[in-house]
Amino acid sequence: MNRTAIVILVIVLLGLLGVYAFYLRDSGAVDRSVAVSGEEETEVRETVMEFGQRMKMVSLLSPQAGEEMEAQYSRLVSPELLGQWKADPSAAIGRAVSNPVPDSIDIVSVESVADGTYRVSGNVIEVTASDPKKPAAVYPLTLIVERRGGAWLITATEKGAYSELPQERTLTGETVCLPHKDTSGITLECAIGLQTGPEEFYGLDMSGLQSGTYLDTGKRVEVTGTVTPVEALSSIQKYDIRGVMRVMSVRER
Repeated sequence: MNRTAIVILVIVLLGLLGVYAFYLRDSGAVDRSVAVSGEEETEVRETVMEFGQRMKMVSLLSPQAGEEMEAQYSRLVSPELLGQWKADPSAAIGRAVSNPVPDSIDIVSVESVADGTYRVSGNVIEVTASDPKKPAAVYPLTLIVERRGGAWLITATEKGAYSELPQERTLTGETVCLPHKDTSGITLECAIGLQTGPEEFYGLDMSGLQSGTYLDTGKRVEVTGTVTPVEALSSIQKYDIRGVMRVMSVRER
C-alpha cells in the first residue's frame, strides 16, 4: 500500500470514529450519570439503615408523635421534611399500628442523581412481637438523601403499597360453598371454602395435600396453612372471601 493510500485510510477511519462519537452523544448511549463514590454510598446506606432501625420507636398514632420524631429522626431527616411529618403524622414513616412493627429497611439500590444527592430504593420489613425473626409485612420505600454540611439527611420519601406476607395460621370452621360477590348470575357451581364466622369466609387451596384429599360441605374442621389476604391476590376474586389458605393439614373436629 503506497503512502497516499495509507493517508486516505487514516482520514476515513478518523471520520468514522467522529460519526460514531456523535451518534453516541445524540442517542444518549453515553453514560452521563453521576459517578457513585464508594465512601459516599456507604455513608448513605448507613444513614438509611439507622433510620430503618429507629422507625419502630415512632408511633404515628401517639399524641406524642411529634416529640418522638424529633427525638429519633432529627439527625437523619431534614428540618423541612420533619416539620411536614410533625404537622401530619399520617404522612410520616414510622409505626402505624402496634403490631406488626417496622424492623429494618432492606436496601435494593443506591443511585446518585446529582452531586451530593442519592436516591435509595428499598423495602421496609415489618415483624410481629411473637415472631420477631420472621417477616410479617413489607412495603417499598424510596428515599432521597442529600449531603448538607457534614451530614447526610433524608429530604423526601415515597411509600409504596403495604402488603401482608402469607402467614401460617390455624382456622376452625365449617366447610361451605363460598358465597359469590355477584348474586345475579349464580350457578350450581360449588367452590369449597371455610366459614369461620357469620361473614368470614376463606378459600381453600388443597394442592399442597396428598393427591385425592377432598372436603365435602357441612364438615366441622381445623385447617392449618399459609393465608394470603384477598388484597394481595393477583387475580380478581368472584367470591366474598377474606383470603385464600394453602392448606398443609386438615382434621375433622
